Amino acid sequence: MNERKQNELEENGREDLAEVVEAAINERIEKQTPLQYIIGEWDFLDLKSIKIRKPCLCPRPETEEMASMILDAVSPDNIADFRVLEIGSGTGALGLALLYRWVHMRGIQKVKLDAIDIAQEATELTEENARIFGLHDHVVANHVSFAEFMARRAETKNDQRRVLYHLIISNPPYIPSEEVDDLESVVKDHEDRRALDGGVDGMDLIRDILNGAHLLLIPGGQIWLEVDPSHPKMIQDYLASAATSSEGNLRAIHAERSLRELRLEDSIEDFMGNMRFVKLGGGLALMIDRVMMALSNE
Repeated sequence: MNERKQNELEENGREDLAEVVEAAINERIEKQTPLQYIIGEWDFLDLKSIKIRKPCLCPRPETEEMASMILDAVSPDNIADFRVLEIGSGTGALGLALLYRWVHMRGIQKVKLDAIDIAQEATELTEENARIFGLHDHVVANHVSFAEFMARRAETKNDQRRVLYHLIISNPPYIPSEEVDDLESVVKDHEDRRALDGGVDGMDLIRDILNGAHLLLIPGGQIWLEVDPSHPKMIQDYLASAATSSEGNLRAIHAERSLRELRLEDSIEDFMGNMRFVKLGGGLALMIDRVMMALSNE
Protein backbone atom coordinates (compact mmCIF):
# COMPACT_ATOMS: atom_id res chain seq x y z
CA MET A 1 0.00 0.00 0.00
CA ASN A 2 1.47 3.35 -1.01
CA GLU A 3 1.82 6.16 1.49
CA ARG A 4 -0.88 8.31 -0.11
CA LYS A 5 -3.49 5.53 0.10
CA GLN A 6 -2.56 4.77 3.69
CA ASN A 7 -2.94 8.44 4.62
CA GLU A 8 -6.38 8.53 3.00
CA LEU A 9 -7.54 5.47 4.97
CA GLU A 10 -6.24 6.91 8.22
CA GLU A 11 -7.99 10.21 7.52
CA ASN A 12 -11.29 8.44 6.73
CA GLY A 13 -10.93 6.41 9.91
CA ARG A 14 -10.46 9.55 11.96
CA GLU A 15 -13.53 11.12 10.34
CA ASP A 16 -15.65 8.02 11.03
CA LEU A 17 -14.49 7.95 14.65
CA ALA A 18 -15.23 11.65 15.01
CA GLU A 19 -18.77 11.07 13.74
CA VAL A 20 -19.31 8.23 16.20
CA VAL A 21 -18.02 10.32 19.10
CA GLU A 22 -20.14 13.30 18.09
CA ALA A 23 -23.27 11.14 17.85
CA ALA A 24 -22.56 9.66 21.29
CA ILE A 25 -22.06 13.09 22.84
CA ASN A 26 -25.27 14.38 21.29
CA GLU A 27 -27.24 11.39 22.57
CA ARG A 28 -25.80 11.85 26.05
CA ILE A 29 -26.65 15.56 26.10
CA GLU A 30 -30.00 15.58 24.29
CA LYS A 31 -31.52 12.34 25.58
CA GLN A 32 -29.62 11.99 28.87
CA THR A 33 -28.81 8.41 27.85
CA PRO A 34 -26.55 6.60 30.38
CA LEU A 35 -22.99 6.41 29.15
CA GLN A 36 -23.02 2.64 29.74
CA TYR A 37 -25.84 2.23 27.21
CA ILE A 38 -24.02 4.37 24.64
CA ILE A 39 -20.76 2.44 24.98
CA GLY A 40 -22.57 -0.89 25.37
CA GLU A 41 -20.14 -2.29 27.92
CA TRP A 42 -18.53 -1.43 31.26
CA ASP A 43 -15.88 -2.75 33.62
CA PHE A 44 -17.06 -4.30 36.87
CA LEU A 45 -14.44 -5.59 39.30
CA ASP A 46 -12.50 -8.29 37.36
CA LEU A 47 -15.04 -8.35 34.53
CA LYS A 48 -13.59 -6.27 31.73
CA SER A 49 -16.15 -4.92 29.25
CA ILE A 50 -19.27 -6.64 30.56
CA LYS A 51 -22.13 -6.13 28.10
CA ILE A 52 -24.82 -3.62 29.04
CA ARG A 53 -28.09 -2.90 27.24
CA LYS A 54 -31.23 -0.91 27.89
CA PRO A 55 -33.34 -1.32 30.00
CA CYS A 56 -31.16 -3.40 32.34
CA LEU A 57 -29.91 -1.54 35.38
CA CYS A 58 -26.42 -0.13 34.82
CA PRO A 59 -23.94 -1.58 37.34
CA ARG A 60 -23.14 0.97 40.05
CA PRO A 61 -19.88 1.55 41.93
CA GLU A 62 -21.77 0.75 45.15
CA THR A 63 -22.71 -2.71 43.85
CA GLU A 64 -19.09 -3.28 42.83
CA GLU A 65 -18.15 -2.32 46.38
CA MET A 66 -20.57 -4.90 47.76
CA ALA A 67 -19.08 -7.56 45.48
CA SER A 68 -15.66 -6.90 46.99
CA MET A 69 -17.09 -7.13 50.51
CA ILE A 70 -18.74 -10.47 49.73
CA LEU A 71 -15.49 -11.85 48.29
CA ASP A 72 -13.73 -10.85 51.50
CA ALA A 73 -16.41 -12.43 53.70
CA VAL A 74 -17.37 -15.58 51.81
CA SER A 75 -15.31 -18.48 50.50
CA PRO A 76 -16.53 -21.64 48.73
CA ASP A 77 -13.33 -23.50 49.69
CA ASN A 78 -13.87 -27.05 50.94
CA ILE A 79 -17.59 -27.00 50.07
CA ALA A 80 -18.55 -29.72 47.60
CA ASP A 81 -21.37 -27.85 45.87
CA PHE A 82 -21.47 -24.15 46.69
CA ARG A 83 -24.77 -22.62 45.59
CA VAL A 84 -25.52 -18.93 45.09
CA LEU A 85 -28.90 -17.33 44.40
CA GLU A 86 -28.99 -13.87 42.85
CA ILE A 87 -32.38 -12.17 43.01
CA GLY A 88 -32.68 -9.54 40.28
CA SER A 89 -29.59 -10.30 38.22
CA GLY A 90 -29.82 -7.44 35.69
CA THR A 91 -26.67 -7.63 33.58
CA GLY A 92 -25.39 -10.43 35.81
CA ALA A 93 -22.50 -8.26 36.98
CA LEU A 94 -22.73 -8.99 40.71
CA GLY A 95 -23.07 -12.76 40.59
CA LEU A 96 -20.68 -13.19 37.66
CA ALA A 97 -18.01 -11.09 39.38
CA LEU A 98 -18.09 -13.49 42.33
CA LEU A 99 -17.96 -16.55 40.09
CA TYR A 100 -15.18 -15.13 37.94
CA ARG A 101 -12.97 -14.61 40.98
CA TRP A 102 -13.73 -18.05 42.41
CA VAL A 103 -13.70 -20.11 39.21
CA HIS A 104 -11.08 -18.45 37.02
CA MET A 105 -8.78 -16.81 39.55
CA ARG A 106 -8.92 -19.31 42.41
CA GLY A 107 -9.71 -22.49 40.50
CA ILE A 108 -12.81 -23.37 42.53
CA GLN A 109 -15.00 -25.24 40.05
CA LYS A 110 -17.89 -26.57 42.14
CA VAL A 111 -19.77 -23.29 42.31
CA LYS A 112 -23.23 -22.70 40.83
CA LEU A 113 -25.25 -19.52 40.42
CA ASP A 114 -29.02 -19.44 40.01
CA ALA A 115 -29.87 -15.98 38.67
CA ILE A 116 -33.48 -14.81 38.48
CA ASP A 117 -34.98 -11.61 37.13
CA ILE A 118 -38.47 -10.38 36.30
CA ALA A 119 -37.20 -8.92 33.00
CA GLN A 120 -36.48 -11.25 30.11
CA GLU A 121 -33.91 -8.77 28.75
CA ALA A 122 -32.00 -9.17 32.01
CA THR A 123 -31.91 -12.98 32.03
CA GLU A 124 -30.84 -13.03 28.38
CA LEU A 125 -28.06 -10.53 29.12
CA THR A 126 -26.94 -12.50 32.18
CA GLU A 127 -26.67 -15.62 30.01
CA GLU A 128 -24.75 -13.72 27.32
CA ASN A 129 -22.27 -12.31 29.82
CA ALA A 130 -21.86 -15.72 31.43
CA ARG A 131 -20.82 -17.11 28.04
CA ILE A 132 -18.46 -14.20 27.35
CA PHE A 133 -16.61 -14.76 30.62
CA GLY A 134 -16.53 -18.55 30.35
CA LEU A 135 -19.00 -19.12 33.18
CA HIS A 136 -21.95 -20.58 31.26
CA ASP A 137 -21.46 -24.01 32.83
CA HIS A 138 -21.83 -22.46 36.28
CA VAL A 139 -24.90 -20.28 35.69
CA VAL A 140 -28.63 -20.89 35.25
CA ALA A 141 -30.62 -17.74 34.48
CA ASN A 142 -34.39 -17.84 34.89
CA HIS A 143 -36.94 -15.28 33.68
CA VAL A 144 -39.16 -15.33 36.75
CA SER A 145 -40.23 -13.04 39.57
CA PHE A 146 -39.19 -13.90 43.10
CA ALA A 147 -42.82 -14.70 43.97
CA GLU A 148 -43.07 -17.09 41.02
CA PHE A 149 -39.71 -18.63 41.91
CA MET A 150 -40.93 -19.37 45.43
CA ALA A 151 -44.26 -20.71 44.14
CA ARG A 152 -42.49 -23.15 41.85
CA ARG A 153 -40.37 -24.37 44.74
CA ALA A 154 -43.51 -24.93 46.80
CA GLU A 155 -44.88 -27.14 44.02
CA THR A 156 -41.90 -29.47 44.39
CA LYS A 157 -43.25 -32.17 46.68
CA ASN A 158 -39.90 -33.74 47.54
CA ASP A 159 -38.02 -31.40 49.88
CA GLN A 160 -34.77 -33.18 48.99
CA ARG A 161 -35.02 -31.79 45.46
CA ARG A 162 -35.25 -28.20 46.58
CA VAL A 163 -31.90 -26.49 46.22
CA LEU A 164 -30.63 -24.71 49.32
CA TYR A 165 -28.17 -21.85 49.05
CA HIS A 166 -25.00 -20.99 50.89
CA LEU A 167 -25.25 -17.39 49.70
CA ILE A 168 -28.14 -15.16 48.58
CA ILE A 169 -27.27 -11.84 46.96
CA SER A 170 -29.42 -9.03 45.63
CA ASN A 171 -29.39 -5.42 44.55
CA PRO A 172 -33.19 -5.24 44.74
CA PRO A 173 -35.42 -2.34 43.75
CA TYR A 174 -35.21 -0.29 46.95
CA ILE A 175 -36.20 3.27 46.07
CA PRO A 176 -39.55 4.34 47.61
CA SER A 177 -42.17 4.75 44.87
CA GLU A 178 -42.76 8.45 45.47
CA GLU A 179 -39.05 9.16 45.03
CA VAL A 180 -38.60 7.40 41.67
CA ASP A 181 -39.99 10.29 39.62
CA ASP A 182 -37.56 12.62 41.38
CA LEU A 183 -34.55 10.69 40.13
CA GLU A 184 -32.33 12.20 37.46
CA SER A 185 -33.49 11.76 33.88
CA VAL A 186 -30.46 9.62 33.11
CA VAL A 187 -31.92 7.03 35.49
CA LYS A 188 -35.72 7.29 35.50
CA ASP A 189 -36.14 7.76 31.74
CA HIS A 190 -33.93 4.87 30.66
CA GLU A 191 -33.54 2.13 33.26
CA ASP A 192 -36.26 -0.41 34.00
CA ARG A 193 -38.56 1.07 36.66
CA ARG A 194 -39.08 -2.44 38.04
CA ALA A 195 -35.40 -2.46 38.98
CA LEU A 196 -35.76 0.83 40.84
CA ASP A 197 -39.21 1.05 42.46
CA GLY A 198 -39.29 -0.81 45.77
CA GLY A 199 -42.85 0.09 46.79
CA VAL A 200 -44.12 2.59 49.33
CA ASP A 201 -41.11 2.30 51.65
CA GLY A 202 -38.73 0.62 49.21
CA MET A 203 -38.93 -2.63 51.16
CA ASP A 204 -41.36 -4.76 49.12
CA LEU A 205 -38.90 -7.26 47.65
CA ILE A 206 -36.61 -7.04 50.66
CA ARG A 207 -39.43 -8.21 52.95
CA ASP A 208 -40.23 -11.03 50.53
CA ILE A 209 -36.60 -12.16 50.64
CA LEU A 210 -36.56 -12.08 54.44
CA ASN A 211 -39.82 -14.00 54.62
CA GLY A 212 -38.54 -16.67 52.22
CA ALA A 213 -35.08 -17.07 53.72
CA HIS A 214 -36.01 -20.07 55.84
CA LEU A 215 -36.90 -21.98 52.66
CA LEU A 216 -33.77 -21.00 50.77
CA LEU A 217 -30.78 -20.59 53.06
CA ILE A 218 -28.69 -23.35 54.58
CA PRO A 219 -27.91 -23.01 58.31
CA GLY A 220 -24.95 -20.67 58.58
CA GLY A 221 -25.58 -19.22 55.13
CA GLN A 222 -25.45 -15.52 54.36
CA ILE A 223 -27.66 -12.93 52.66
CA TRP A 224 -26.13 -9.75 51.25
CA LEU A 225 -28.37 -6.90 50.10
CA GLU A 226 -27.81 -3.43 48.75
CA VAL A 227 -30.42 -1.16 50.34
CA ASP A 228 -31.58 2.39 50.95
CA PRO A 229 -29.87 4.07 53.94
CA SER A 230 -33.18 4.01 55.81
CA HIS A 231 -33.51 0.24 55.48
CA PRO A 232 -31.03 -1.30 57.96
CA LYS A 233 -33.09 -0.05 60.90
CA MET A 234 -36.32 -1.04 59.17
CA ILE A 235 -34.96 -4.52 58.56
CA GLN A 236 -33.85 -4.82 62.18
CA ASP A 237 -37.27 -3.68 63.39
CA TYR A 238 -39.02 -6.07 61.00
CA LEU A 239 -37.02 -9.05 62.26
CA ALA A 240 -37.56 -8.00 65.87
CA SER A 241 -41.31 -7.68 65.39
CA ALA A 242 -41.75 -11.25 64.14
CA ALA A 243 -44.79 -12.69 65.88
CA THR A 244 -44.17 -14.68 69.05
CA SER A 245 -47.67 -16.11 69.17
CA SER A 246 -48.13 -19.84 68.65
CA GLU A 247 -51.44 -19.23 66.92
CA GLY A 248 -51.91 -20.37 63.33
CA ASN A 249 -50.92 -23.47 61.42
CA LEU A 250 -47.63 -25.30 61.86
CA ARG A 251 -46.16 -23.90 58.65
CA ALA A 252 -46.85 -20.29 59.69
CA ILE A 253 -45.53 -20.84 63.22
CA HIS A 254 -42.17 -22.16 62.04
CA ALA A 255 -41.89 -19.51 59.34
CA GLU A 256 -42.25 -16.88 62.07
CA ARG A 257 -39.64 -18.57 64.24
CA SER A 258 -37.25 -18.77 61.31
CA LEU A 259 -37.76 -15.08 60.60
CA ARG A 260 -36.78 -14.33 64.18
CA GLU A 261 -33.75 -16.58 63.81
CA LEU A 262 -32.59 -14.59 60.80
CA ARG A 263 -30.12 -12.05 62.14
CA LEU A 264 -28.97 -8.70 60.84
CA GLU A 265 -25.27 -9.36 61.36
CA ASP A 266 -23.90 -6.17 59.90
CA SER A 267 -24.86 -2.93 58.17
CA ILE A 268 -22.10 -1.24 56.22
CA GLU A 269 -21.54 2.19 54.73
CA ASP A 270 -20.65 2.71 51.09
CA PHE A 271 -17.74 4.89 49.93
CA MET A 272 -19.98 7.97 50.21
CA GLY A 273 -20.75 7.31 53.86
CA ASN A 274 -24.32 6.10 53.27
CA MET A 275 -25.55 3.00 55.08
CA ARG A 276 -25.88 0.92 51.90
CA PHE A 277 -25.30 -2.79 52.56
CA VAL A 278 -26.67 -5.37 54.97
CA LYS A 279 -25.42 -8.83 55.79
CA LEU A 280 -27.85 -11.31 57.33
CA GLY A 281 -27.37 -14.84 58.58
CA GLY A 282 -29.44 -17.69 59.91
CA GLY A 283 -28.73 -20.51 62.29
CA LEU A 284 -30.06 -23.82 63.53
CA ALA A 285 -33.70 -22.76 63.56
CA LEU A 286 -33.66 -22.70 59.77
CA MET A 287 -32.88 -26.42 59.71
CA ILE A 288 -35.40 -27.20 62.45
CA ASP A 289 -38.02 -25.27 60.49
CA ARG A 290 -37.48 -27.36 57.37
CA VAL A 291 -37.71 -30.60 59.36
CA MET A 292 -40.94 -29.52 61.03
CA MET A 293 -42.46 -28.31 57.77
CA ALA A 294 -41.57 -31.61 56.11
CA LEU A 295 -43.36 -33.42 58.92
CA SER A 296 -46.39 -31.19 58.53
CA ASN A 297 -46.60 -32.16 54.86
CA GLU A 298 -46.83 -35.85 55.64
